[in-house]
Amino acid sequence: MNQTRNMVNMLTKSSTTENYFNVGSPLQEVKNQLEFEMPWKTKSGKLYTIRGMIDKVIIDNYKKTIQAIDLKTTGKPAYNFSSSYIKYAYYRQAAIYQHFIKSEFSILYPGYEILPFKFIVVETACNNKPLVFEISEEDMEVGLNGGFSTATGKRMKGFSELIEEVEWHQETGEWEIKKEVAQNNGI
Repeated sequence: MNQTRNMVNMLTKSSTTENYFNVGSPLQEVKNQLEFEMPWKTKSGKLYTIRGMIDKVIIDNYKKTIQAIDLKTTGKPAYNFSSSYIKYAYYRQAAIYQHFIKSEFSILYPGYEILPFKFIVVETACNNKPLVFEISEEDMEVGLNGGFSTATGKRMKGFSELIEEVEWHQETGEWEIKKEVAQNNGI
């Protein structure tokens, strides 16, 4: 319990993150742990339901901006987050969340600027200040549709490609071999 309190104190008192947690203006709306469902249609027309929960969305009615944020805790130094970002493909998570924000909130808040998605990373040991990582448009594109990642130096599959693969496996019943290997006759 003390560990959690310490992390909360770090987030609310650190100069790098306090503005995201000490939101008190009557012109700001905050949605914490925003659960969502959104439809996702594949190229063939099959419909999937994507579910998620965005840790924090800050709507600033004065500046007319919308900021989506996800919190990450780590047992490693916060400044090493970039390796976890790649290892766990957090760029896909960011892309899905930002896609939802853009598709839903642009209707609810017309004319508002949707700010780049951010991860806020806090160490469980609280040895270093929490850090804010802003996700680039390039990473958003790779996370959603796939492409070459400058972060990894190779091509990464995006969320939409992975959904297409799931659809292929469901249709063929083939779960023991990758789609691209099966389509290339085992090569």
